[in-house]
Amino acid sequence: MISMEKLASRIVLLENFRMTYPYSIYLDEINQYYKDYINTFIFGSINNPNFDNETKEIKEDILESFKQVIDEYPHTSFADIVQNLLIDLGNNGNKLNNEIENKYNLLLK
Repeated sequence: MISMEKLASRIVLLENFRMTYPYSIYLDEINQYYKDYINTFIFGSINNPNFDNETKEIKEDILESFKQVIDEYPHTSFADIVQNLLIDLGNNGNKLNNEIENKYNLLLK
């Protein structure tokens, strides 16, 4: 398992590759990694979810990681996604609901 900081760094590297090489033969593969990594960053993994399984409340350390992304990578699409997610969560008491989950799952398709 890699740290949230390392995962965020990888996401930004993939985003930069997409911007630098928009016609790369690897773009389909890069886009899939980008979506998978963001999905993992937002929701966590089966073994390590970012939200409490019972209350659906975001874990405090994950919340801090989200804020760190916004501070460290302010001019990225990734930071925009995380910022919007924080707004949606904040409007729902920092809890994940079906509407928020569906919104970000659709965004990452």
